[in-house]
Amino acid sequence: MWEINNLSQLAGFANSFFFGCIFCVVYDIFRAVRAVARQSTWAVFTEDIIYSLICAVAAFCLLLSVTGGELRVFVIFGLGCGFAAFRMTLSRFFLFVFKKVFSFVFKIILCIKSSLGLLYLKSERFFNAIVKKITSFKPKSKKNA
Repeated sequence: MWEINNLSQLAGFANSFFFGCIFCVVYDIFRAVRAVARQSTWAVFTEDIIYSLICAVAAFCLLLSVTGGELRVFVIFGLGCGFAAFRMTLSRFFLFVFKKVFSFVFKIILCIKSSLGLLYLKSERFFNAIVKKITSFKPKSKKNA
């Protein structure tokens, strides 16, 4: 068993509190994407799985660094406290900022998409006209007797 003194437990709690805040920021990013772009049930389900995997890997790495991989209550409690504290205090502000950023990015993407679609249609018409002219051109041939 790995011996942990009080100072390292306090430092581990502070690290886990910080990680809990980061988990809430990542959650707010997913919430902002959901709010800006309407998504299907399967997309939300997939995002939830991705979020869970991100948090599980990060929490496992935190447990490895703080307690040598042993599950300790103060680490789990710190993660929960950090998430809850950030969610109650700064989450609304971050969600507002992320919504604005993602809506701006989505508008730029839609503008680029529509511009590329228009460019595609014009180039398709141009090449269809060229193909039409080439196929309508038939050289006159002499009939062999």
